[in-house]
Amino acid sequence: MLTRIVTPQLCQIDFFRHVNHLALPVWFELGREPLYRIFSPDLNFNDLTIIMAHLDLDFLRQMYLGHDIEIRTVVSHIGNKSFQVEQEAWQLEQCCSRGHVVLVHFDFKTQKSVPLPDDIRRQLAEHLVER
Repeated sequence: MLTRIVTPQLCQIDFFRHVNHLALPVWFELGREPLYRIFSPDLNFNDLTIIMAHLDLDFLRQMYLGHDIEIRTVVSHIGNKSFQVEQEAWQLEQCCSRGHVVLVHFDFKTQKSVPLPDDIRRQLAEHLVER
């Protein structure tokens, strides 16, 4: 499991005094950064050959300013041309949000999905936790 700690900022708090729902996709993206580095170790956009095909989020509990949030990330499925990632946001030892994304290996020149290379599949498998 990959983990990353984020600290809510004052600008991410909404009218209801909890973390705004718009912060979660950004934090989950930060949690996926090590997976992106499998495709491009220095995060060079010319080498990054994946696109997001699906994103969903569930909000389970409110999150608040003043307490760090742990983003937990695992690969949940590896297909031929895509892989799925499951993520959770934890604050004060409670799961507050869950997310799921599908990332597709993509050739930007042909504008088509392409099979995941074996070396990338092996690296993704290091983070595989089937649910």
